[in-house]
Amino acid sequence: MNLAIRLSCLFLVCARLVAADGASLLPTPEQLAEDLASNLRQPATYAQERSTWKAKIIAVDQTAPPPRTEDYATVHHGKPWDFADGTVQGIKGMLNVDGLRVEQGVLRYTTRENAEIHWGDHYGNNPAYGEEAIGGDWTSHWHPMNLRLRVRQSLPQSKWTVSMCQGQDAWMWRQISEFTLSGSEWQTVDVKIIDSRACFRSLSFLTPQAGNEIQIDSVSVWTPRTTREYRYQFDLAADAEAAALCVNAAPSFTLLINDAVVAREEGSKDMERSLRRFDGLAKRFRKGTNTITVQAELYDWSGTNDRLLLEGMVRDTAGVIHPFGADERWQARYLDADGKGQPWTAAKVVGPVTIGAGYYIQPPYYGRIEATHPGRKCPIFAVTEDIAYRLVVHGAGLEGAELAVEVRDALAGGAIVHERVLVAEVAAASAPLAFAWRAPKAGVYDVCLQLRGRGRGAVIDEHVIETAVVGPIAQPEIEGKDYKDGLELKLVEDIDCVDVDQAHPFISCASSGEPIASTVVDAPFGRYRAAAKSGYAYLSWRIKVAHPDRPHVMEIDYPDDATRIINVSVGSNVAVRANIPNDHGERCWNRVGSGVYTGFEHPPSGSMRTLRLLYWPGDPIGSVVIASAHPTPAAVARIRVFEITNDLPALRRPFPAQR
Repeated sequence: MNLAIRLSCLFLVCARLVAADGASLLPTPEQLAEDLASNLRQPATYAQERSTWKAKIIAVDQTAPPPRTEDYATVHHGKPWDFADGTVQGIKGMLNVDGLRVEQGVLRYTTRENAEIHWGDHYGNNPAYGEEAIGGDWTSHWHPMNLRLRVRQSLPQSKWTVSMCQGQDAWMWRQISEFTLSGSEWQTVDVKIIDSRACFRSLSFLTPQAGNEIQIDSVSVWTPRTTREYRYQFDLAADAEAAALCVNAAPSFTLLINDAVVAREEGSKDMERSLRRFDGLAKRFRKGTNTITVQAELYDWSGTNDRLLLEGMVRDTAGVIHPFGADERWQARYLDADGKGQPWTAAKVVGPVTIGAGYYIQPPYYGRIEATHPGRKCPIFAVTEDIAYRLVVHGAGLEGAELAVEVRDALAGGAIVHERVLVAEVAAASAPLAFAWRAPKAGVYDVCLQLRGRGRGAVIDEHVIETAVVGPIAQPEIEGKDYKDGLELKLVEDIDCVDVDQAHPFISCASSGEPIASTVVDAPFGRYRAAAKSGYAYLSWRIKVAHPDRPHVMEIDYPDDATRIINVSVGSNVAVRANIPNDHGERCWNRVGSGVYTGFEHPPSGSMRTLRLLYWPGDPIGSVVIASAHPTPAAVARIRVFEITNDLPALRRPFPAQR
């Protein structure tokens, strides 16, 4: 299975068409574009009333000052890599290097061909790499990292390669920057390395020219830092009883309330993935003037990010709700490199939150209606039970308002299945109220609690709760004596793996992804195609289905005539739309994997056998990979794909209490 997942990332769907003579033909851009267009996902539907942000996205309306530089070695090791103490400052390895030493605070060495020095465990030789890594581990470090090198050489010109490992596996060091050093005088080189999102494991300098006498005065891996700051001030006439807010800023931010730090958070380069919620903040606010401040980093590894989204509320002891959100009332500024703030100016409103484009289309509710489900954390109920709520309404300042409920079937166009008035006239301080209803069937429902004027007047506040109701799925029971038992199968693909068919293009590649010829074998029991005699060589066919969300059965005919390990991986190749994630079309993503052994302790039968897989394609265009995991190449004769046009049946169990 691991091999299937690994190989599924090596090839392009329909990347090459293979002719009968084994030569590879590249598809036209139009062919690839058509396949990728078929796999584009449409944005998910959503309920507008559950997805409306009151806040706006704001930014700093100032010119950003030059960034300050944060030296990695100084921060994480307590001193810079400047060789001032006479040591090599943690250099762990060298290849093709002579005379590595430190003299008068300068690192010196002479190169042989392909000379290299490195800090940390650069080649994965130490299983306990953490002890050898330059820095610690982190899971969401999204800041850019740059290299500043003060260096001198004896040759008039040399080429340099800088590589950095930023993960736990040796292959993750392939983050490379290159530069050419010209002249023999002292000079400072600045190059961008990478972002570092897992750990800073190693750093390497490689130069291919031999006979170069290198002098290095200092090495600095540094991160640019510029702080942007936002604030909002408002007054409370009474002490706070409850308060909550959410913050959306990237790549990192600090939240302060009345100059006290509430939280420091790492986000990501994409601010749509970094919503942070904070509850139970009443003790942070006070009667009188209050200030909310957010300090956020400007630079992430892909560029700059000066956006902020914040929304929340404070309810005071008199029951009055004070909602707030980022908008034109906020102020913003940058901090200079020395930490001094520029003058506050009005924040720039970038625009409203684009509904449906993020990973959190349902914002937190900060309003007058509290609703909880007694005894459970999530609004998921059985179709046989009452759906119960405990309600508290904060009606201070409202006159002539009623509390009503409408339950809408979200899967039936919002059809109302239950409605009634719960409270005819809302009091300023409402006592807890119990409310329950029962769903007519399993499904998804929007429970809309409304504060509105009496007699279906204007809506003052609305709390919409998405509720899932689950129940048994009606399935016919089968004995399971045959794989077709209870299934209605429709043949949608029938691929002859021996004959080259432009309707079923395939690729034949070595493990590196390079094209390599496969072989057609004429056996007494039938013809089949064998992958190349190369370790982990593979064959792959394009698969097209009409209903990718339905279950399918794949049948693979393979020869049982030799000792083989045949690895099978079925995947899909997906482009991204509206932040529904998958790849942009450069890789195949594994949906299901399997495989077979032939030979070994079971003598080959000298016949054709069939492997069957049940899977959900997920996308109209996909592929199946037949890969070798043994010196004898993997082989395949025919591939068939059936759509299951009815629902999957249930397998009858002789002992219902056991599974």
